[in-house]
Amino acid sequence: MISFFDLNSNEYESAAGMLPLPKKEALEIIESFAESGADAAVSGAFGCLLVRIYDAGEYLFSYPYPLTESADESGAVEEVAQYALREGLPLVFFDVPRESLPILLMGFRHADVDAEDESADTYRVTIKSECSLMKKIPEITSGDITLRELVPDDKKDYAEICLDVENNKYWGYDFREDNEEADAEYFIKAAMEERRLGTAVSFAVIYGGDFIGEASLYAFDCRGGAEAAIRILPKYQGRGLSENILTALFAVCKKMGLIRLYAEALCENKPSVAFCSKYMERISDEGGRAVFIKNLYELNL
Repeated sequence: MISFFDLNSNEYESAAGMLPLPKKEALEIIESFAESGADAAVSGAFGCLLVRIYDAGEYLFSYPYPLTESADESGAVEEVAQYALREGLPLVFFDVPRESLPILLMGFRHADVDAEDESADTYRVTIKSECSLMKKIPEITSGDITLRELVPDDKKDYAEICLDVENNKYWGYDFREDNEEADAEYFIKAAMEERRLGTAVSFAVIYGGDFIGEASLYAFDCRGGAEAAIRILPKYQGRGLSENILTALFAVCKKMGLIRLYAEALCENKPSVAFCSKYMERISDEGGRAVFIKNLYELNL
């Protein structure tokens, strides 16, 4: 699991020294980015130097720079992919050599390739998630439940479910860690931005014409998988609505082209563990969390 060191000072030599790489070679590349004025951070994995830059409002990752004889570029690419997945960032590589394109593209289902510099023969590769490929995600109904993509007009209803701290204790994220003063505008903007980036999509759960909860798809691995989460307002819990919500979500996933869906539940959250176990396969228990999978190609939807 990699971490990036910010180059926000002149201590480039120290940054190079912290990496499991030849210091001199790493320092030369680090200094070239520093001199360019780029907002950069560095890491190392599998004998390769990794650079992350922030430019014009987006994060970009260098294609791994091999600095040792045993360097494994594919392994380093996978480390970057997992980092982007954890951080909820789009996966965009720059400085990709022509000869490395086939190997990089084999690892993902969809990508846009743009020439950066014809003379240098390097490319920018944007790995595309199923979320980013769908301009409009269809509305799906299962029984008395309808899922439709969250829209700005849902701001008030969406804030109600986001601000319910007690109801969200098993959600896996406490907004107060990022913004204690978060309001309705904050939550809807965050959801819309994730959708724009193609890193997540939120659905309004509609029952009897009312907004009763959220179903979310996130952690798209760009290889046909994503993770799902569902939360319902307390007054609608205990009515057996979750089955139709999940069925509708499965149908949405298939229309998006996903082939597998994951879910996690804290082991202490017995109702969620029991629900997921009924409809998905439990594949592991890690750090107090039960992990589940559903192979969507098995469903006749």
